[in-house]
Parts: sequence; structure tokens; C-alpha cells
Amino acid sequence: MRPRRVPSTDDVVNTVSRLLLSPALVARYAWLVARTASTPRPQDAPFAAGPGVDPDRVLIVGAGAAVGWGTNTHSLALPGHVARRLAKKTGRGSHVAAMADPTHRGPKLRNVIESTFLENWDVVVLTLGAAEALTLASPRACARHLDDLVRSVLERARPTARVVVATTPLTEAVASFGISAGAVAERHAAVLADVSRQVCAEHARVTHVELTGGPEHETDRRYEDWAGVLADHVAPLLAAQRARTDSPQRARNRPQPVATRLAAIAETGLVEAEPEAALQAITDRARETFETDGAAFDLVLDDHQWNVISTLGSARREPLADSFCATTIQSDEAFVVADAWHTDLPVPRNDIRFYAGYPVHTPDGTRIGAICVFDPLPRDVAGLPIEALRGFALDIERELHRRAA
Repeated sequence: MRPRRVPSTDDVVNTVSRLLLSPALVARYAWLVARTASTPRPQDAPFAAGPGVDPDRVLIVGAGAAVGWGTNTHSLALPGHVARRLAKKTGRGSHVAAMADPTHRGPKLRNVIESTFLENWDVVVLTLGAAEALTLASPRACARHLDDLVRSVLERARPTARVVVATTPLTEAVASFGISAGAVAERHAAVLADVSRQVCAEHARVTHVELTGGPEHETDRRYEDWAGVLADHVAPLLAAQRARTDSPQRARNRPQPVATRLAAIAETGLVEAEPEAALQAITDRARETFETDGAAFDLVLDDHQWNVISTLGSARREPLADSFCATTIQSDEAFVVADAWHTDLPVPRNDIRFYAGYPVHTPDGTRIGAICVFDPLPRDVAGLPIEALRGFALDIERELHRRAA
């Protein structure tokens, strides 16, 4: 259902005065856009991870708070703070990614959503920026665009995934630029926030949250405040999801379509490519940390495994019959074998007895391969630092982002 009613602009300015004031505010917004060219924003891999295993996956999409104005890294922007706060609240790992751009508004943001694979996310957070408030955009048009956007997310996400629409008080939204939004724009922002609440109320799996902190705070403190509000809102949604048998988390631990994986692997350009020093360094650190005879980063194709990096210098192409990683990628968790010679698990019988692997993902959550450590001797796996293995997988994912940028 479309929203039946939106607040009247009479609560701020009447229609005539809104039209009269719009050109001046549009000019102010244009000045603000020009100012963004000199304002720092993150350029690194657009995700952050909270410590722990069995991570919840949260995608932040939109403009405004998601962009990370005033910071140079996503670790200090909203994804980093949310990832750490969520992990602390839940006791599990977290993976928080951002698809953010100041131009992500209205129909353009919907186009972004429609081209994004959303099935591997537990919660999708839509962050709305300041543009509509600063230009006194029509509340009815904003309601229509937001409703279309929410419907698009719900159609593409899993049936039990949750959607959160996040708005920010205008004073805080523009604080990174050192400007005052003006009383008229601030009142209009409050009207649009009410519009957002009403749109959210029309959908069972959609909620609204206002990210508040303090406009007088330093940038890092402001993101920390916003992250606290968002984590407090999202954590109960995740808990309710995990109590269901049809949760997104359970669905992620099932095999993914082979065709999807092969397409994702092809985009990396790693098959048949020469080994790269950065990936070699990550794999070497994994071997040293686990004190094993070998470590590798492998891609799992349809009929063979491609060893992108192997510390043992083994053959780069191996049949799947000899692959432990082919089992690792069947779920989103670590795969650990204490002794492959004495186990009921469906694993190869070769020179490897101890094995521990963790999936490596593309940005949308597609598992393309694994980083693994292995040894010709069996091992007691009690207390094995799985979180460290996850960390090496994340390092590879960051490096793959850097290569693709």
C-alpha cells in the first residue's frame, strides 16, 4: 500500500512560500555540494568488521550519514563504529558494508538498489541525506520515492530480512561542512522525517530510526553516537531473526549457486594470473600465525580448484576431488578438520591431515574460495583461533577491493 497521507507543508511553510524559498535554498545546497569537493571521505574498502565469528551482515545504503564525510577510512565512519558496537552488543562478529554516495537520492538510489544483490544481507539500512530538506523538496514526492525504494529492497532481500530507514537531524547532517542549514530547512527536515516514519509504518518489516548525537561533537564522536543509536536499534532485529528457522543467517550457511560463484570469480581476474605480493603476504602471515606447514588462498571453480597463492608452491590447478576448500565454501562458517585420516567428514584422503579454512567473499557476499592453513600432522583444534582466520579472509577481501578500484 502507498502511504495514505503525508504531513502538510503548512506545518513549515505554505506551498507558495516553499516555492519562493526553494531557489535560495537550492543555491545554498549547490554551494554545499561544491564544498564537498574539499571535504575528506573514505576511499578504502567500503566495509568494516566487528570481532568474533558467526557474523551478522548489515548493508548501509544511501547518502548522508553513510558517506563518511570528514573521515578518511570506513573504520572511523559509520560502518566501522556500527560493526564494533554490534559485535559488543551481540557477542558475535559483524560485517557492515556501505554503498554510499552523496548523489544517492530518489530514483537514482532505487536504481542502485535494483542493480544490487541483496540476499546475503540480514539488515539493509537506508540513510537519507540532507538534499531534500535543503531544497524544500515536496513531502509527497519524497514519500513516493521512499515507498518505491523500500518496496524494491523488500522484493530483493530475503523474506525475513529487515529494512531500517535512518534519518539524521539536519543540524547534525551538515555539521561536517561547518554551515548552518537555516530554520526553514530544519523545520522542513522534521516534516520529511515524519514522512519517513509514516512510510515505514506501512510495511511490516521496515522500521525508522533517527540518528542523533550532538552537532557540536567532533566528527569521530558524531559517528560513534550515530552508530550507538543504530546498533541499539538493529541488535534486537537480528536477535528476532536468528530465532527463526527461515532466518537470513541460516540461509547463508547453505550452498550458493555455482553459476553465481563462477561469474564472481571471473570478475576478479585471478584465474591464470601470476601470484601477487600482497596476497602472498597475507597467506604467509596465516601460516605463521597457525604454525602450519602450509597455507593457501584458493578459488573453487566448477571442475577444479585454482591456487591463487600457496606457500608450498604446489600445482596451481587441482581437481576438486583433492580440495578441502570446495567443502569450506558450502557454508559461511569456518571448516575445520582435526585429522582427515580419521573423520567421517567428506574430505579428501591425501597428505593433509589438519585443515582449517574460512570463506572469502565478494562485496555482495558470494563465496568464491577460501583462505586455509593445513599440515601433514593431526592437531587438537580446541581453542583454535578461528577469529584470526576470519581476519585473514577479510584482509584478502580488502585487497581484492583495492585491485578492482
